[in-house]
Amino acid sequence: MSIEELKQLFANPLDYVSGNVLDADKCRQLAETLMKRFWIKKGDRHYWIKDIEFYIYCDSHRDIITYPRNCEAGSWFLHDSGVDITFQSKTDYAKHPHSKRWKPRLTKNSVFGGILIREIERVEKLELPDGAVESFKGPWLSRNELFYSIDAFQTDPLFPHLEPSAYEKPGEVKVLEKREGFPDNAAKKISTIKYNYSIVDIPDEELIAAYDEYRLKPYHFSI
Repeated sequence: MSIEELKQLFANPLDYVSGNVLDADKCRQLAETLMKRFWIKKGDRHYWIKDIEFYIYCDSHRDIITYPRNCEAGSWFLHDSGVDITFQSKTDYAKHPHSKRWKPRLTKNSVFGGILIREIERVEKLELPDGAVESFKGPWLSRNELFYSIDAFQTDPLFPHLEPSAYEKPGEVKVLEKREGFPDNAAKKISTIKYNYSIVDIPDEELIAAYDEYRLKPYHFSI
């Protein structure tokens, strides 16, 4: 598969939504393609993606923990919890009624999301399937390893990017029981999340119910 073909798999997040949940088969297919057939290249370093989580928000799948964004498919999206490879994403912005700052506006037309990278593994011997030498476990460590020391004054050959791997990574991609790091106090979490929006055109009780449902979904893949 080419890099353009992979990028197309991020072009429409609604392709991965089935009713009010994510399509397990389609998510697994994308996870296997991304984690077994592509790696991240940064200068002369190569990294396997070892652990990921899916996050998609739309009106039928109100996974409110997803960070809002306006991004093209296949972009890096750095946020407070790490870094995503984005699906094509769109949400409106408006001035917050109190702070007067421009913030996302959550409406029925909002569609956004991405794949959070939770762990990467540096590869030393590119021709050997067992050539991994160092693991960066956790979304912050993964983000920091990929995006430290980027040249601010010119195009930087160290800027990380995806490319087809030299061989298919061995091992089975496993679906884990749930995503990590979600507090179980839904009402408190929703209150915190809403602070980051200008307007939320959805009742709190609906967002709380959705949060409790989606925080326990098996949208987490590891190899």
